[in-house]
Amino acid sequence: RRDLPLICAAAKKMGYLSVAITTNGIRTADVGVVGALADAGLDLAMVSVHGHTPQLHDEIVGVPGALAKVLRSIENFQAAGISVQVAIVAHRLNHAYLADFFRLFLERGVRRFTVLYMRYHGHMDVPDGRSEKLRVRMTDVARSVHEASQIFLERGLTTPRLCHILPCV
Repeated sequence: RRDLPLICAAAKKMGYLSVAITTNGIRTADVGVVGALADAGLDLAMVSVHGHTPQLHDEIVGVPGALAKVLRSIENFQAAGISVQVAIVAHRLNHAYLADFFRLFLERGVRRFTVLYMRYHGHMDVPDGRSEKLRVRMTDVARSVHEASQIFLERGLTTPRLCHILPCV
C-alpha cells in the first residue's frame, strides 16, 4: 500500500505504543519506502520468508529475485532502526531447512523469528493441488523446529515463536 506511511503515522498519533507491519519484502527493498516508514514511526517489520535459497523462495512466491529483495529489505529496516522479525511458514518444501533459514538470518543480525504451521482450510483448502503440494504433518514440522532450535540454545538466544504448532507435539 502506497499509503502505509500515513497509516503508521496515524497509528502513532492515536497513541499506539508499537506499530508493526507484515511484508513480503518486495516494496521495502527500496530504501526510500523504508525511510518513509521509519519517519512515520514504524517499530517492527515482520518479513515473510519461504525459502533459504533463491531457488526455493522465488519458486514458492512466484517472483524471480524475491529472496534478494527480502535480504535488501531486512538491511534497510535494520539501517533505519526498525526491529525485524522473520516469519517462516513451514510446509513440505521448506520445513527440513529450518536450521539453514535460522543461520542465514542470524548471520544478518536477526534475532526474532516466528515459525507458522500452515492451516489447511480457507484459501489453503482449494482443489488446485497447491495445498497438497505443500501439506506436511504437524509432527514433521515440530521435529524440524526442535532440531533447528538447538542453534538458538547453543548461542544462548531466545528460541523462535511458534504459531499453530501444538506444544504437546
